[in-house]
Amino acid sequence: EILFLGNLIERKGVSDLLAALARINDPALSWRAVLAGGGDEAHYRQQAQSLGLGERVAFVGWVDRAQVRDRLGSADLLVLPSYDEGLPLVILEALGSGLPVVCTPVGSIPEVLTDEQEVLLVPPGDQEALAGAIRRVVAEPELRRAMGRRGRAAFDARFSLRAFQDALFAIYRRRCGLDYRPDRSDETT
Repeated sequence: EILFLGNLIERKGVSDLLAALARINDPALSWRAVLAGGGDEAHYRQQAQSLGLGERVAFVGWVDRAQVRDRLGSADLLVLPSYDEGLPLVILEALGSGLPVVCTPVGSIPEVLTDEQEVLLVPPGDQEALAGAIRRVVAEPELRRAMGRRGRAAFDARFSLRAFQDALFAIYRRRCGLDYRPDRSDETT
């Protein structure tokens, strides 16, 4: 399952995603896409129909936190082909779930994530490159698994609550000479 989580707007690259999916609408390639989020669902549903994606693309509307976790848990790939972002939480959530990500190198994304490691980066608006990246992840299970492992490791090392606490306490140690280390005996991962 290919997953998009975000507002259904052009700035998020929804039309580019649908056009890319139309380029890989090959019966020999097994995939289904779910687009979850608020916005002009009717417009994008019509666009998907006109591109011949009717049965392969589902629009599920806005989802709550529990549904986001469920969607991330059942998906094979997160795609976010945005034109403008900071560092999208949905990408971090996907990495934390061990989900490979195809996205654009906008905002802080290329500063903290590496192409061909945790993510596949495609230029904004490049529907052919987006289709190629999606096809690669869908068609290559080992790539999908490796990206998922590397993404999870990057999340744990840099974006998890533990990483945040460690960085915060490191600042206190450097600035204040404190040698406090939190008790983690009750933590679960």
